Amino acid sequence: IPMAHTVAQLEERLGKLERLMDIDRSLSQELDLKRLLERTVAEASRVMEADRSSLYVVDRSKKELWTIVAEGVEEIRLPLGKGIAGKVAQTGEVVNVEDAYSVPDFDRTWDVKHGYQTRSMLCMPLRGRSGDVIGVFAVLNKASGAFSDEDEALLQAMGAGVAVSLENA
Repeated sequence: IPMAHTVAQLEERLGKLERLMDIDRSLSQELDLKRLLERTVAEASRVMEADRSSLYVVDRSKKELWTIVAEGVEEIRLPLGKGIAGKVAQTGEVVNVEDAYSVPDFDRTWDVKHGYQTRSMLCMPLRGRSGDVIGVFAVLNKASGAFSDEDEALLQAMGAGVAVSLENA
């Protein structure tokens, strides 16, 4: 029985990798940047079994981060360094937490205003060719609890394509 469980896990991983390749192929054919980013964000939520995802862009001139795509909400703007996404933009480090409310950097303002509760959160920096952080990809509330190392690798792969698209635009 453990072998069957292992086979099932491998089949699930293979399915996710095949989905990632499908996403990559379809996104490479999309010429409209906004549609491309909306589709990428929706696919990230679906593939990672998350409640919602957001894609932030760094605006260095204003020293802020803003959502170019945010599922289920209007635009979010926050200063670099504020909140988890702002810290990721500032430090360039991945943040993967099971309970966002336990993290001192988490800003509850948005949750309180909209009656939402962020639980698990995976936040990944998007780097340009120069290595600078040009955006942040955030995925919220995985159905099964915490985001895994596999989820991190998947988001990193998706984020690399997004970073190229953002720079090209």
